[in-house]
Amino acid sequence: MSHKILIIGKNSFIGKSLFNSLNENCYLASREDFDLLNLKESLDFISKNKFNIVINCAISGTSKNTDDINDFYNNILLFENLLLIQEKLKFKLITFSSGAESICSTDFSDDLKPANFCTCKTAAVKVVFPWST
Repeated sequence: MSHKILIIGKNSFIGKSLFNSLNENCYLASREDFDLLNLKESLDFISKNKFNIVINCAISGTSKNTDDINDFYNNILLFENLLLIQEKLKFKLITFSSGAESICSTDFSDDLKPANFCTCKTAAVKVVFPWST
């Protein structure tokens, strides 16, 4: 069986590196291709192109610290949408994240800005994949 691979996160270091390594039967997508925060648009794009492997390296927002609470919400929504689409289309989903996530505190106290990049990534992974460490 031939694999058709979608790599999401065209502007990420990991996404670009994977694409350069795998290249054959791969498509490297960015926000300009489809909006992961829009469930219907994402479902239509992935379904129409018949990807059987999706590698997610995308984030909502930037890697810079921010006080925008929308980054926090959007990173969780991004993962949730991917999981809903994966459940419907039955492709293999692989998610990568940066080292910034692993060094972040998981103490989500009032002192911690919830939109801080590594806080967003850590919280999204913990909410969507609660069994992860």
